[in-house]
Amino acid sequence: MVYPASQLGLENILRDVHDPVNQTLRTTATATLVVPPAFDVDMSHLEDSVRLGDGNNFITSTTHGGKVAIDIMPINALIKKVFDNITITAKNANGDPLTILYKLGMTTVATLSLTYDSDGDLQSVSVT
Repeated sequence: MVYPASQLGLENILRDVHDPVNQTLRTTATATLVVPPAFDVDMSHLEDSVRLGDGNNFITSTTHGGKVAIDIMPINALIKKVFDNITITAKNANGDPLTILYKLGMTTVATLSLTYDSDGDLQSVSVT
């Protein structure tokens, strides 16, 4: 369908179709919304099990110290192992850490070695 050209300027057309009170376009259209009947979801941690994931890969958990924790691995994380203690074992003359131990219990799971430039700015971190 072809509409006749309007003699109104663009700003007048926009002003005529916009309802500033409701922040909507003015219209005479109607719509019918069909809503399914309400339903309840009853779940109990004693009776039900819910798996989180994408359908193929599911979130896992680990029991540590009598507690269950969800396993996570931040993207681009330096330490990709579980740890529960961080200890600074060496500092430079400015008091900045040079060596940091990450431990699980008494076992070291990772060692960070930090280097600084002459201005004291952190330059690199290596993990062993």
